[in-house]
Amino acid sequence: MYYTRIDGLRALAVGAVMASHYLPEEYLMGISWGSYGVHLFFVISGFLITGILHRSSIDGTVKTLRAFLYRRVLRIFPLYYFCLAFITMMGWAKMGGDAWWHWTYLSNWFFWSEGTWVEGHPAHFWSLAVEEQFYLFWPLLFLMVRRKSALGAGALLVGISLVYRFDLMGTGSIESHLGNITTIACIGSLGLGACLSVVIDKFKTTSIGKLWLVSLLLLLLTHVCAL
Repeated sequence: MYYTRIDGLRALAVGAVMASHYLPEEYLMGISWGSYGVHLFFVISGFLITGILHRSSIDGTVKTLRAFLYRRVLRIFPLYYFCLAFITMMGWAKMGGDAWWHWTYLSNWFFWSEGTWVEGHPAHFWSLAVEEQFYLFWPLLFLMVRRKSALGAGALLVGISLVYRFDLMGTGSIESHLGNITTIACIGSLGLGACLSVVIDKFKTTSIGKLWLVSLLLLLLTHVCAL
């Protein structure tokens, strides 16, 4: 299913990220626009992926999971590995013995383990690594719990992420040690998108959806405060 409004949200996310990279600090008003843009991308991703899984889950768990992963690999892997190979051959990236982190979609954990954005490494791949890691466990979890508990599973991801991020904020290490780019810190936004997908589906068939919508908005506000 295609949502035309999603394109507008993607444009906002891209604009926020670009602004954080290219606008002078005085124009950013002290707001981390890049972080909001990336997390908006995560929300969109969680929303779309959960919708795909929901619509195809009637085919059975194994068949649906296999088809989902097959489509993800065909859509992402060729271009991703081409980019890695290209920037390496051109000398734009000098990853040395640490290149395997990026070739295995673990870029975010590499920068976290180093505690800094290491020069010569493709820092912009960290968010794609988070999404690929999400694709490994969320489809299986969603198909296991099915529709009845999918909202609870998504809310659980949000809760885990919030607890982790609040803990990092309490210790003052969320920025200084790049704790905000770990998968645990980011699954809240992906889980939020998943919850939104389930809520919209429920809203079409039952008035209970109104209650879930209010709950989702509260989760959204809480999550935004934790960014």
